[in-house]
Amino acid sequence: MRFRETGVVPNPSLAGSVVANPPHDRLGKRSGARLRTHLFVANALKNGLLPAVIDADSHARLRSAGSGAIEIDVERQVLRWGDGHEASFPLDPFAKHCLLEGVDELGFLLGRTAAIEAFEAARASGAGPGRQAAP
Repeated sequence: MRFRETGVVPNPSLAGSVVANPPHDRLGKRSGARLRTHLFVANALKNGLLPAVIDADSHARLRSAGSGAIEIDVERQVLRWGDGHEASFPLDPFAKHCLLEGVDELGFLLGRTAAIEAFEAARASGAGPGRQAAP
């Protein structure tokens, strides 16, 4: 179901999560906590969940508001709650598109089947960009 159609948050407790990004270790690699955070965000998005990471001040205000409705505007990348409080959150453009359209990566590709087939047909005939016709 699309966010655009429902506006319902599957788990509102995830909406205000703030995750600290620990520094790289001495070899320049991601630390274990940072890698787990990255994996969590990537997996959440692939499963249609929105990991909205907001700044610490907004997080504190959200938590102090207690229970109540939280509105998530994926298109504008904004959380709203209480008496007009707002907090913006970053979101990868492709993930945003998929959430708004209610598709996953495979659904995105399946929606472009005609263009993919046309490209493959042109490629097979040698008419594709930078290709010569097969003998």
